[in-house]
Amino acid sequence: MGVNFDYKKYLYMFLDLLELRETSKGTYKRQLKLFFRWLENRDIVKPNSEAIAAYIVYLEKKKGLSDFTICGYLTAIKLFFSWLETVNKYPDIAKKIKGPKKKNIIKKAFLNNEQVEELLKSIDRATVDGKRDYALINLMVSTGIRIIEVQQAKRGDLIDCCDFVVLWAQGKGKDFKNKHIKLEKAIFAPIYEYLDERKLSSDTEPLFASHSKKNFGQSITIRSISRIVKNRLRAIGINNKKISADSLRLTAINLKKITKIKSHPR
Repeated sequence: MGVNFDYKKYLYMFLDLLELRETSKGTYKRQLKLFFRWLENRDIVKPNSEAIAAYIVYLEKKKGLSDFTICGYLTAIKLFFSWLETVNKYPDIAKKIKGPKKKNIIKKAFLNNEQVEELLKSIDRATVDGKRDYALINLMVSTGIRIIEVQQAKRGDLIDCCDFVVLWAQGKGKDFKNKHIKLEKAIFAPIYEYLDERKLSSDTEPLFASHSKKNFGQSITIRSISRIVKNRLRAIGINNKKISADSLRLTAINLKKITKIKSHPR
C-alpha cells in the first residue's frame, strides 16, 4: 500500500459504484470530504485506526454532533475504507472502529393545537420573510410534509384542481416526485401570496427560496428551514431541544389522529 492516496480520485470512484439515490451519495460525499479536510489540516497522509478514533472525538467534542449523527459519519468512513481494501488500494483501517452508543438521541416532541395557533399568529406576514415563513410552517404543520420535500419543491409542483391544490412531492426512497399532497385553501392561499410577492417567472424556480444576498432566489436549504422554525418557536417562548422543524411533521400526524378520534367517538 502507498504512503498516501488521492482522496478525491478514490472518493468519486467509490460514489460512482454505490447503488444509492443521488441524495444519499451526496450525503456520503459531504461526510467524507469533512473527514479528508480534517486529515489534511493535521498533515495526516497515511491515516490509521487511531486517526479515525481521534476524528470521532473531534466530531463529539469540537463539532458538538450527536451520537446519532456521528454514527452516520462513521458509516460513510467504514464503507469507503472497506471498498478501498476490496480494490487493493488501502487497508480497511475502520473495520474495528466502533461508534458511540446512541444513548443521547432525543426523541422529538410535538406541538398542541394552541401552540400551533400561537406560532402562526406570531408571524408578521407584511414582509416577504414573514410570508415565506408562514406559508412554509403552515404547510408543514398542516400536511406533515417532510423537510426534504419542502426543500425540493418547485413552483411547477403546485397543480390547481378546482377547490383545492395538489403539491407533488418526492416520497422517501424515491427518485422522482411520485406522491401528491392535497392542499386546502387555508394551506395553498398563503403559498400563493408568497409566490405573488416573489413574482416568479418559471415553474422550475423553488417553491421556497433563500432571501439572503449570497443565495438569493436559490432553493432554501434544509439547514435554513430548521433555523427558521427554531427561531419562530423561540419567538413565542418555545426553546426545547425536543421541538424542532421535524416536530412539525409529528405535530401534523398527531393532530390528525386527535381529529379522527373526535370525529369517530366511541
